[in-house]
Amino acid sequence: MIKEGDLKLKIRKTLTGPLVMIAVMTGIGAVILTVAVPKLSLLLGKLEITPPLTTRIAISLSRFLVQEWPRILLFLGVLVFLFKIASKTINSRKFLDRLLLRSPLTSQLVRKINTAHTIEKLNFLMAKGVSLAESLENIAGATGNFYYQDALISAAQKVKSGLRASEALRPYQYLFPLIFIQMLEVGEDTGQLPMVLEKLGYFFNDEISRDLKSLAVFAELVLMVLFGALVGFFAISAIQPLI
Repeated sequence: MIKEGDLKLKIRKTLTGPLVMIAVMTGIGAVILTVAVPKLSLLLGKLEITPPLTTRIAISLSRFLVQEWPRILLFLGVLVFLFKIASKTINSRKFLDRLLLRSPLTSQLVRKINTAHTIEKLNFLMAKGVSLAESLENIAGATGNFYYQDALISAAQKVKSGLRASEALRPYQYLFPLIFIQMLEVGEDTGQLPMVLEKLGYFFNDEISRDLKSLAVFAELVLMVLFGALVGFFAISAIQPLI
């Protein structure tokens, strides 16, 4: 059974590589723009060479960064502050949660992570003697995604009215994978719901680990291409006027 702490650790490990690459790219880009490009601009001025378009773009970016860096930092700080405030409003939460659910890169992973969270909490609470309806309500309160909260609260109300959990969650197949609902139904039919939940937990653990690795590899490949394009652009900007 996947644990919430283990899941967070896996996500952190997955993000470490891409974040390091972004930091390296940002550092190298800043050094080139603030150190190398100004020297190139000075050299071209002494040689009275009219720089080509790529070089002029690099020089303009360099001057903007050198002259406006306090305003750039202030602007980024204001953006982060406004994002934190906006993320606390209901409409912003709905927008971000919907974006994660509909994005091709994150939709399947978000569904599996929230389903694994539901399985782990449901198995734990039911083992403590908490009723199925109350367990669903408690899970909803501990779920960060607005749409999963709404689905679990609605399912809990349906379970209280006499429906089985699999029937209550069936309308939310766009949130929960079909295999989860089908296996939940099997567990209810056979009276082996705890065992079924445990097996589902291991299954989604493997699925999430595989998806996280694939996402990390994809992100690193994209960043490598961007890094190569960045270095290539500055190399052309430096060599082209001399040629």
